[in-house]
Amino acid sequence: MSYATEGARTIGIDFDNTIHSGTYPDFLPPNDGIKEGVEGLKADGWRILIYTARICNWWFKGMQEQDRYEKYDKIKQEIGDYCRKWKIPFDKIWMGEGKPYCKYYIDDAAISYKPGMNLIVEVNKMMEEEENAVE
Repeated sequence: MSYATEGARTIGIDFDNTIHSGTYPDFLPPNDGIKEGVEGLKADGWRILIYTARICNWWFKGMQEQDRYEKYDKIKQEIGDYCRKWKIPFDKIWMGEGKPYCKYYIDDAAISYKPGMNLIVEVNKMMEEEENAVE
């Protein structure tokens, strides 16, 4: 299967604040409905790619190359262990640079762009929703 064909039936799901409500280094219980939703997508034939920014380059500044690889492997293992513990199906964990190739993305920080959309209004609306959720 080619990379393009594989991505055509792949859904990318963000790990932090989407699968669970925590951020690095926390691992909180899954968000309501996420397990069932991912199971439904998997049953419908979608490949599930979980992606994360837990390995942002700025976290690794000053680390020796070998230490970075060990940290990368540790985080990837922790995310896989988390998904297996909570029985959240997945096919791959993406921790690479750039954007993984998927047909659709599920992410707490996403705005679904439509031509003509007022991006300032949409970003402000998202920030307001986030602030109200904290209160």
